[in-house]
Amino acid sequence: MQTVAIIGGGVSGLISIKCCLDGDLLPTCYEMTNDIGGLWNYDANVIDGKASVMKSTEVNTSKEFMAFSDFPPPIDYANYMHNTKLLEYYRMYALKFNLMKYIRFRRRVIRIEPANDYEKTGCWLIYSIDIDEKNEICEKFDAVMLATGHHAYPRLPTFPGLDKFKGEKLHSWQYKTPHGFEDKKVLIIGIGSSAGDMAVELGHIAKQVYVSTRRGTWVYNRVGPNGWPVDMYRTNTILATIQKYSPWLMNRLIERELSKKFDHELYSLKPNHRPLQQHPFINDDLPNRILSGLVIIKANVKEFTSDGHGVIFEDGTQIDHIDCIVMATGFNISFPYLNETILSVKDNKIQLYKFVWPSHLIHSTLAVIGLIQPWGAINPMAELQARWTVRIFKRELKLPSHMKMNENIHERFNQMCERYVTSPRHTIQVDYIEYCNELADEVGCRPDILFYLLNDFKLGWFLLFGPCTPYRYRLQGPNQWKDARQTIFTQNERVEYPLRCQCRNRQNQSIKYTIIPMSIFSLIFVILILLIIFCESFIMHENSNILIKSYQYSKIGILYQNDLCQKFSNHLIISTINKTIPISKRCYTIGQCHLTVTTSDYHHHIKLKQNNDSSQLFFSSKFKLLINYDSHNTQMLFSSISTNGIINTTNISTKNCYIGKEFVKRNTRQYNRSGSTSSIIITFNSSSFIDYRHKTILNYPLRLSVRFRTLGRISNGVLFSLIYGKSISSIIPFIIIEHTNGKIEITILRLDERKVLSNVTSIQCGKNVNNDNWHKLYFEIDLNGIFKIVVDDDIRTSQIPTYVVSSWNINALLVGDTRRLNTDIFQPFIGYMSDLIFNDEYLFKNLITRKQDIQSLFHIYSQHIIVGYRIAFFNLITIETQTSHIAFSERESQNKNHGKLDIYFLFRSYVPDGIILYRYAQGLNEYFAIGLRAGILTLFMDFGFGKRQIVSDESTKLADGKWHEVRVTRIGTDKIELVVDNRVNRSTLSANGIRNAVSLQPVLYIGGIPNNNLINLTDSGLNSYGFQGCLSSFIVDGRLLDYQTALALHGKVNMNVCSDLNKLCYDFTCIHSGICITNDNDGPKCDCMETAYIGERCDKLPNGFYFGKHNLIGSLEYVMAQTRQTEHDIITFGLQTYSISAQIFRLESDLNLYSLEYEIVRGRSYIKLNLGEKQSDIYSAITHITDGIYHAIKIIRKFSIIELYVDGIRIKLEGGNKYLNQLESKSFLAQRRLRIGNFKNISQWNGIIAA
Repeated sequence: MQTVAIIGGGVSGLISIKCCLDGDLLPTCYEMTNDIGGLWNYDANVIDGKASVMKSTEVNTSKEFMAFSDFPPPIDYANYMHNTKLLEYYRMYALKFNLMKYIRFRRRVIRIEPANDYEKTGCWLIYSIDIDEKNEICEKFDAVMLATGHHAYPRLPTFPGLDKFKGEKLHSWQYKTPHGFEDKKVLIIGIGSSAGDMAVELGHIAKQVYVSTRRGTWVYNRVGPNGWPVDMYRTNTILATIQKYSPWLMNRLIERELSKKFDHELYSLKPNHRPLQQHPFINDDLPNRILSGLVIIKANVKEFTSDGHGVIFEDGTQIDHIDCIVMATGFNISFPYLNETILSVKDNKIQLYKFVWPSHLIHSTLAVIGLIQPWGAINPMAELQARWTVRIFKRELKLPSHMKMNENIHERFNQMCERYVTSPRHTIQVDYIEYCNELADEVGCRPDILFYLLNDFKLGWFLLFGPCTPYRYRLQGPNQWKDARQTIFTQNERVEYPLRCQCRNRQNQSIKYTIIPMSIFSLIFVILILLIIFCESFIMHENSNILIKSYQYSKIGILYQNDLCQKFSNHLIISTINKTIPISKRCYTIGQCHLTVTTSDYHHHIKLKQNNDSSQLFFSSKFKLLINYDSHNTQMLFSSISTNGIINTTNISTKNCYIGKEFVKRNTRQYNRSGSTSSIIITFNSSSFIDYRHKTILNYPLRLSVRFRTLGRISNGVLFSLIYGKSISSIIPFIIIEHTNGKIEITILRLDERKVLSNVTSIQCGKNVNNDNWHKLYFEIDLNGIFKIVVDDDIRTSQIPTYVVSSWNINALLVGDTRRLNTDIFQPFIGYMSDLIFNDEYLFKNLITRKQDIQSLFHIYSQHIIVGYRIAFFNLITIETQTSHIAFSERESQNKNHGKLDIYFLFRSYVPDGIILYRYAQGLNEYFAIGLRAGILTLFMDFGFGKRQIVSDESTKLADGKWHEVRVTRIGTDKIELVVDNRVNRSTLSANGIRNAVSLQPVLYIGGIPNNNLINLTDSGLNSYGFQGCLSSFIVDGRLLDYQTALALHGKVNMNVCSDLNKLCYDFTCIHSGICITNDNDGPKCDCMETAYIGERCDKLPNGFYFGKHNLIGSLEYVMAQTRQTEHDIITFGLQTYSISAQIFRLESDLNLYSLEYEIVRGRSYIKLNLGEKQSDIYSAITHITDGIYHAIKIIRKFSIIELYVDGIRIKLEGGNKYLNQLESKSFLAQRRLRIGNFKNISQWNGIIAA
């Protein structure tokens, strides 16, 4: 049984113990105090590293949302519990599930380290101190869950003169009771929920309470409409959907609702931000204290007076005497028991995938539970985190690659930055419903509301309109709870019970306040969504036969469509008959098959429909039914389970479920290429395209699939055009597939009677494909005009008239452009593509194959494409003189971009002054400029509404010859944001000023400005010198600037190069994972890190040794002058071969006593290490490197431990368990000879080995 260490005995720790037990793991919990509860266990003492609430603290979320998903709170408990009642509830939970025996009290964890065998096992060492016996203990565990929260380490601000303050100073973490504050003047700094509670409490006994706030806040109440808990009324799926897709509308609704309570501006509390841009402040009594004068709101503190008693605020007001300061300024995230290499926190930011998993660790054996700041209750989220973690620990689920996790972390952080005001507390923010559903998708327990509406309408109605309490996540999936459905139906009764007099009976009114008072707008909104879903499903199944079948199947309450059935996971347990539900029906999809399970009083009825065939089975419903899907043997296994075990097992084959779903790639191996450098990757610039001309007219159906990645800030571009072409220059596009504004859009065209192209239809698919991530696209169209588009997991189906299809004569696929239509409508593709399969042929393979070896019906014509990555650098230019510049006309896009501002570029220079970008309005004294001023990037604006200036970090000079990234973006309606190398600076303008910035500037200059009287640089501090250096990837309002289409190029401007101006390095040549280096003697070169090769280009093979029948070299041998012994070996080389078996090298001693050799046998890598034994220790792994593509190989030997890296990715090796112990010095490999190539007397192989 796997062992798990849990750090912390608070609510997250208790949840983690319970989830481990549910998953058959053995937990051990370390708790530094002598009791459970963590933050919610009030302690009058202040203990370092321990969080504790105030004595009077009440929860801000109601009991139904604070509930454990399989253990509701007692019916008589108050809706907003006092901390003592909440602790009682936690004790009941621990007692119910017998959790206490797994907790080691008074054990402080001082250190957590990877075990010696961590790289192999993922185990951890926990060092703890027994507080009573004072002895240190070390224990080893298979996995670790950190549940210590983030309320134990206070964050203390600094103000001028604070150190001279003579009164009492403390943090809210130290505040326990109001005792000792009687008749004192108290200043509370901060306006979080703790500050509000302290202000209300101290207002009764203190002489005067002042609350200082920087931004103000929106004040929420616990009591909602009709006196119900506000979260029971407002936290539901409908409002969450509105908030997700229309946050401006939700902000407006919230502002209107909160303003009904009191005028926030009148009370000096109204902030500049919207309600959803800050963590909620919940307090029912603060307005009353302000109204009565017991609490006074003040501006942010500017400084404390020199006499040590007073304070001056930023609005100029002053208080001459303060007795005590309480700093309610939040907490720092900290893990003092972890080394920073394991988990680091910087500026209160932590790199965790979905706030749970460190993204850089080799093994997924360390998780963080409960480290979130939610809009809502934390308990359900921590529980879902723990359930997901247990499934990962048990290897039932797998995390994505490190790259994808890092991309998710970066994307989530950017979303928080865009939404929330800048604050250390807004680094771990999540929305309750959205985050719970996200975790539930990972666990596999998210309820399918549409399924329940069709099969259990009452429950589906509750799930859609009712409060999203945690019980819904026990309805299905792993660790279901049989009472979850009934608990959902009775939650309103538990809310009402403690409110009403016990002598009155109002049970029939329990549903009234949570379901019925939804607005008519919400109901109409849902009806429209349902209509759209059903309309789409009918379009997808338009022909009459399928419609008739769907009607027939609907008689038993289930529509057999992929949209309405759940996707089957690996296993499922069907419970025995539930007396409260006479008949239970479920529907699942396995590929193209549909599995229905109907449970009645007598039997479980299984029906698997495969195309036109169906199989049926019957099992007694007195027993549970276990359903397993064996993907390896493509079969379903059905087993009855009694108390004594499995009674009988029956299987049904599912091979026919996948016919027609998989397309074989020609000339390529069938394995997952995501994140692999082995795929053929094509880089497209603004003038790149590939023209694949078929020798004949193409036959239907046409099928196309590809992996693509856009340059994130490019708003649109054509991926593919299906065309008819008589010649290279004569092109008629009929189907255009492009990405536009984050979605994939297909445009269908036809030639009308006048031989003019006209639009037939267009359809969009996908979500946010403009995010610098890889995405998958699949397109198919048949002769009947039915076409299907799939982008990642989003599917769209439609149909066009057959006469349109019959009028086409498509004979070519154009990749990356249309080369026909106006570029204002269709822009060329800029980004990367890989794994292009068209009509079952892997087309990109032809780009690296010799012409005489190509076996294809396509002729290829391409321009300006790059085989491999050209990392980040598009449309590179060098501007060499101060008088050079490039001019663009912005008149054409003036109307389209009204109100928009989005600029992105990369630059490098050694010259500290120069104009990079300049826009001005003719006839007006208004302009917009970006440039270097004394090495600092400056953005200056003058639009007639006041001058504004934003500068980069003045401590960092940017004229250092390194590449720097710049973004200028409009935020909201009145802010402009300048980001230089991820450092953010903002400035506020009037809305009219923003519009002038983008609408009144018809001329755009890059790299300098012309010498004429129209140019204005007044008050900017910028001189008129032009920029000298390199610019790249200049994107303005979503369009990459193409210098070849510029209005004018003036002076010395070199396109597509980054010259050696001032020893600038030529990064443009470094394509395959390289870094450009330069020195005085040799000039710029690419350092290809993965291949240890330094040369002209990384994608160009270095000089190597050619082996094979047509090359003379069979093997090479290097003999060392004397024997050399070493503890470590690092062997790095490049390999390119199609041979499935090859001998690469052998490092050996005299008489072959010791040896290290590497060879490939039938596509599998073998490493053999012999340290003087009769038999070698053999390591092996499947590596897929005999595909004819150049690969970087690295082998590291540390004593007797071997590591293998292919293209920078570490490969897990099997075997190699002979030399387990570290070896003595005499056993080190005594090296004398290195044989490269065929070191055995067997047949030769073809390929290249490069140093």
